[in-house]
Amino acid sequence: MAEAILSRSYAAAAPRWRARSGALILVVAIVVLPWIITDRFILHILSLIAIASIVAMGLQLLLGYSGQLSIGQAAFYGIGAYPSALLTAKFGVPFLAALPAGGCTAAIASLLMVPITRLRGPYLAVATLGFSVIMYLILKNEEWLTGGSYGFIGIPRASLFGFVLRNPAHSYLLCVGIAILVYA
Repeated sequence: MAEAILSRSYAAAAPRWRARSGALILVVAIVVLPWIITDRFILHILSLIAIASIVAMGLQLLLGYSGQLSIGQAAFYGIGAYPSALLTAKFGVPFLAALPAGGCTAAIASLLMVPITRLRGPYLAVATLGFSVIMYLILKNEEWLTGGSYGFIGIPRASLFGFVLRNPAHSYLLCVGIAILVYA
């Protein structure tokens, strides 16, 4: 009897160990990648992929746990990005303070969506799509604040503790590091 219980616990632990070791190998490969691929453009694209994976994790929380489809992820991405850019470019706020401030701005803006949370199915998807379109129009048409269709110009490079991230490999590692923290 005791042997059967012991063998079942080892059998259940084996797939978890394999999954964790596979995830660790993947993380090490992602971190080593900038030393293997040195092309600036490819590293920039990989940084954008890391940022998109953070946005996708937000969608996974809603779609995966509740089964509800939200098409408003891009709106919150913009709501967080523009205040962060404004704080660093216009007001000289350090990157490490502006990044969480942008996230807090998006979190506060999500309170606008509280009445929409009562909707289900396609109604929620259409309502969040509408919110996303409204935010797109605001960000595009308020040129005095956001730069309009030209985008926000003059954002300083990120700096961590006085070290400016000029090399795309360093920016890639920052984006991947934040993505790993979000997924952890």
